[in-house]
Amino acid sequence: MQSTENDRTRVLLLIDDLIFISKISIAAKEAGVETRAINPQDLENLEELVDYAGLVIVDMNAEYIQPMECIRSLKKNSNEKDIRIIGFASHIQHDMINEAEQHPGVTVLPRSQFVEQLPGILQGVKQE
Repeated sequence: MQSTENDRTRVLLLIDDLIFISKISIAAKEAGVETRAINPQDLENLEELVDYAGLVIVDMNAEYIQPMECIRSLKKNSNEKDIRIIGFASHIQHDMINEAEQHPGVTVLPRSQFVEQLPGILQGVKQE
């Protein structure tokens, strides 16, 4: 597959909360950014899907994706492309946040801060 300009505006969502997926998708549509929610079956092809994304948003508490394993795998297999990952977690999960942010290109925000900054995050993807 060849990458097109529109591919760079795709945001992959590794989130299991359908309401939150909907809220992010609505905000993304307003920003002119395409989103794709990843289901458990898509995890097998995650590295391939990420090749066509400008950003991966990860719910650090989503049980079905095992967030830290996904981050480690994506970062390990991304030799050719810098993958930008933004996660969100409870503000009290300091150890998880610190572990995730040890990987270059990974930022984890408290959930409330993520929601507050979401429009700017999505605009940043659009401008890349």
